[in-house]
Amino acid sequence: MPRLNWTGPVQPCRCESKQCLCAGLGGRLFRKHYAIILKLMRPKRVFEWGPGLSTEMALDAKAEVFTVSDRWDYVPRQHRIGKGFTAYVHKPDTPEYVSMHDQVNIDIYFIDGRRRAECLKLAHQWSTDKSIVLLHDAQRIRYHKALELFPHVHFIDRSFAAASKSEDRIQQIREMRDRKPDRWKTRRHV
Repeated sequence: MPRLNWTGPVQPCRCESKQCLCAGLGGRLFRKHYAIILKLMRPKRVFEWGPGLSTEMALDAKAEVFTVSDRWDYVPRQHRIGKGFTAYVHKPDTPEYVSMHDQVNIDIYFIDGRRRAECLKLAHQWSTDKSIVLLHDAQRIRYHKALELFPHVHFIDRSFAAASKSEDRIQQIREMRDRKPDRWKTRRHV
């Protein structure tokens, strides 16, 4: 396996500490970055592990969303289920949790739930050159081995990474960042 070539404005934080400043920034910063990626890619289909704000954003972007959760109360907009929104709820220790539920042709895989390393492996298996895989809390070392499955990984900030089998997808994110750098600014790691 080749060594992972990290790219991006910052190198990933390698700490596991909850006191680390970068760990706390992820929730607030990913919203801005994910909105830009949704605008750039205009996905038709999004598959995510770990629903929440990302679900709402993808639905607002008019994508068909498939989400896997371990609790119903984490699933937003339950009234929209069946209208371009499908939710699967499984206990995290079951094989069904790490499953694609026969969903294919996914544009974006968003991983922000339980068993993220296993979800990354499954997203790698099912993704195409046109897909992009987004990992929240990507600074955690335990996810890096699974990220190495992808030949192209770009840390958008310390806790949010984009991975793809195609350099073109990652290059699109880099180019958008270069065109409008002010939209991507984040706080410095201390």
